[in-house]
Amino acid sequence: MSWQSSGVETIPETAPLRTLSRRREAALVAAGAIAFAAIFCWPILTNLTVAGVRFDWDFTLTPVWAGYYSIVHFHQFPFWNPYECGGVPLFADPQARLFTPFFLLSLLFGPIVGVHLEVPIHLAIGWAGGYVLGRVLGMRPIGALCTACAFCGSSWFFLHVAEGHMVFVPLMYTPWIVAFAWLAVDRRRLSWAILGGALVAITVGEGGVYAATYQMIVVVLVMGAWAVLSTSLWPLWATLLTGIFSLGFVAIKLAPAIAFYIRFPRPIDSPFWTDFSILMIALFSHNQDHARAGLGWGFHEYGAYIGLFTVPAIIGLFRPRRAIPWAVAALILFLLALGDISPHAPWTVLHRLPMFRSERLPSRLLMPFVLMIAVLAGFGIDLLWSLRNYWGKLIAVALLVAGTADGFIVSTPNLRYAFGYPLPRITHHAAFRQYRAPYYYVNMLRTGLANEGAIQCYEYTAIPTSVIGYNQPGYQGEQHLIDSGSVTLLRWSPNALSYRVNASIPTVLVINQNYFPSWRLSKGSGRVIEYGNLLAIKIPAGAQQLDLYYFDWRFMLGAVETLLTIIAALLLWRGEIPWAR
Repeated sequence: MSWQSSGVETIPETAPLRTLSRRREAALVAAGAIAFAAIFCWPILTNLTVAGVRFDWDFTLTPVWAGYYSIVHFHQFPFWNPYECGGVPLFADPQARLFTPFFLLSLLFGPIVGVHLEVPIHLAIGWAGGYVLGRVLGMRPIGALCTACAFCGSSWFFLHVAEGHMVFVPLMYTPWIVAFAWLAVDRRRLSWAILGGALVAITVGEGGVYAATYQMIVVVLVMGAWAVLSTSLWPLWATLLTGIFSLGFVAIKLAPAIAFYIRFPRPIDSPFWTDFSILMIALFSHNQDHARAGLGWGFHEYGAYIGLFTVPAIIGLFRPRRAIPWAVAALILFLLALGDISPHAPWTVLHRLPMFRSERLPSRLLMPFVLMIAVLAGFGIDLLWSLRNYWGKLIAVALLVAGTADGFIVSTPNLRYAFGYPLPRITHHAAFRQYRAPYYYVNMLRTGLANEGAIQCYEYTAIPTSVIGYNQPGYQGEQHLIDSGSVTLLRWSPNALSYRVNASIPTVLVINQNYFPSWRLSKGSGRVIEYGNLLAIKIPAGAQQLDLYYFDWRFMLGAVETLLTIIAALLLWRGEIPWAR
């Protein structure tokens, strides 16, 4: 395939030469992406095995470890997570990073190394995507390089990684998503939008619920502006198809996640706003720590350094026909980042929509804002390079090199925060038991590694529990009968439990985990019920074996929808659906 837009002037070449040139360019882009990621992520690469749990790293690593442990140790699909909050769905958790090809890294190398490796890999993907987006938009290679470096060198990525916000890492797919939507319109072949939808789906699968909504906002803004400029519906069709296929591809994750959200809804936060001066510090200050002043949130929530790339971005505005969609999108995203500054502010209006009502911190929209600035900067560098004199090219190179070096100085040092509070030596207990730590913060991973469930958990939403820890008054074991009789645990695993019970009268077997409707009885006489918010089985008198397992039918429903979406995508891509050609 050719990435370059059909509207760009090219020198006539023979087919073999064009193919060779494209292959060389692709190889150079791959090498450049790897080199950029290795240089900017060197603190991660030199500490791959260091399991820091500072900030949200505990929140990020715990479900990945739980999924890894379920598969590797118990040979079970990671449906249920007994290690957090008294027991919660695992695969259905919207922010559990399991529905992604990169989870294979955790299975191969363990969750600590696997998740750390994802950081430079995603940065390389983002850098390559920035370059491809620039070429799709008709930039020369140097302009595309500027777009890649300006987007991936911004501090937002490194600050959120340092905080443990791996849910924002898949925002690095955004340049690819926009490029595929642009190609769908430019080539008059909507099937390109399928690839963008697949990347949005992977974003959701990596826990990037926020990130996926930001990606679709970007596509809507850019494609909407292009539709107005071109007076064509093609950009809108490409946007619609991207959204539809993203929902179809991720249905296997989304269907059970909706049930999770209904049972554990995230409370709607009070209005948030961001002072204009704070945004200026976030975008232009070398010391990103200053962005926390007076707002009560860490610097990672505001920093999105663009620095010297502002200069070529301003120059890029002198190509208005090409710059308008990106300038309009940048302006709207900036206004959104200001938050609830008035009853009719963009963020206030957006926050009323169902899928955005529980989102917080509008300053996070500076992350996609940076991509808009990066594209404008690419146009500016491209314009300077096109000048018919030596000075234009020299200034273009100087701005690209200086902006990239400036980004490295500001961004990369923040990664050192990712390795705070290293895990101590942990004793693994043979039998699982619930444990209530004296604090809820940075204790979930170490508790899980000890084969204990963290009742005091740190999550993005409130998960109430009646589970009692072994170190608390009133603890009656991990299972007990409410009336006379005996119960013996035969088998324990995250998704399956087996007991031998002998009840003198009809009674209830209470299990010291949260109730969720997907638990079912596969052997024995009884009925799964909720008993004081705990999982329980109502049983008759007598001796019997009870086998309990967890399976979510919504997962199968979503899997069927995902499979049908894949089939439809293959048919559409092959051109067997005429209207999509």
